[in-house]
Amino acid sequence: MNFKRAVKILEIDDQVSPSVLKTSFRKLALKYHPDRNLGDIKAEKKFRDCLDAYNFLVEHIANFSDVTEIDEAKSYADKIVNLDNVFDDIFGFSSQGRILGFHAPQNVELPLTTFVLGLNQKMTLAVYELCPQCEGKGSRHQAIDRVCSYCFGRGSITAKSGNTSFPKKCTKCKGRGRVIENPCLTCDGFGKKGSSKKVDVHNAAGFWPGETYTWTVKDFKGKQYEAFVHLTLPVRTFFHVENGTLVCHYPVTSKDWQTDIEFPTPWGWHRLKISDKPERLAQAGLMQNPGTREKSALVIFFKEVKLKDAERLKKEFLKEVSFCNPYYGYVEKIPWYKKFFT
Repeated sequence: MNFKRAVKILEIDDQVSPSVLKTSFRKLALKYHPDRNLGDIKAEKKFRDCLDAYNFLVEHIANFSDVTEIDEAKSYADKIVNLDNVFDDIFGFSSQGRILGFHAPQNVELPLTTFVLGLNQKMTLAVYELCPQCEGKGSRHQAIDRVCSYCFGRGSITAKSGNTSFPKKCTKCKGRGRVIENPCLTCDGFGKKGSSKKVDVHNAAGFWPGETYTWTVKDFKGKQYEAFVHLTLPVRTFFHVENGTLVCHYPVTSKDWQTDIEFPTPWGWHRLKISDKPERLAQAGLMQNPGTREKSALVIFFKEVKLKDAERLKKEFLKEVSFCNPYYGYVEKIPWYKKFFT
């Protein structure tokens, strides 16, 4: 690799500066990253070339000072402000739920209420903040460390056990996503420091169970952190998500077949006939687009239960749905029960 080839690969036409290098690599990395081009060998090769060019320029950028814009900073090192922030949208904190380095998400169990109305409560979560010791560089020296070319900066590789694939910590970079010779003692080279804190979580409806997210949260002092979460519904629930659809298993008895009921959904009432065929209700599931208020479908399967268990299960079902119905609010009880059992 040389300077001329590196700037050509990164499509840099102007003078090389930290900001130009960061912007150019970010654009190409987002375009050719293997996660966004699954199975595309050409894209993977292009990304590897961009990675090699970026690492070369970062390592030798001080040698190109004659072609680099330098202000009156005390030293050239002061001009470089953690170029690895470029990876925050790819390997770091992102809407796709990956944090810098290899960390498993924490499982957070939430009731159906929060998925319908949004989340606004205090929770104790494992959170991350920029390491104050290394300022996010991950190392004890000023040099910017190279991105791991073995795992493409992800910090993890794909391992297989039989027919099952699962993420495994990269053995070359030890899960950091970068090759760090002198890792920071505070964050162990990850650039982000983790801790457990009680924080305020405010998120509008639109997130889904079974998905992984990175939330921006605040502690009681107003300081921001990032939390990496995998959301689930309670184990004992009448609902689950399947292929982008909210699915419900509604309890009925042998006497209920072929009768009509007023069925309560998170968004209102629907008159249905109980049968052995599932009912599909459009725009009656979870929020897909908060801006347009577009919702997923709700598919209802009628599940026969024993007569002695029917009333208890129906009350449990009603409680789960009624508290998340925006038309009646959080604590509406009596009107729902009256209408449901008459």
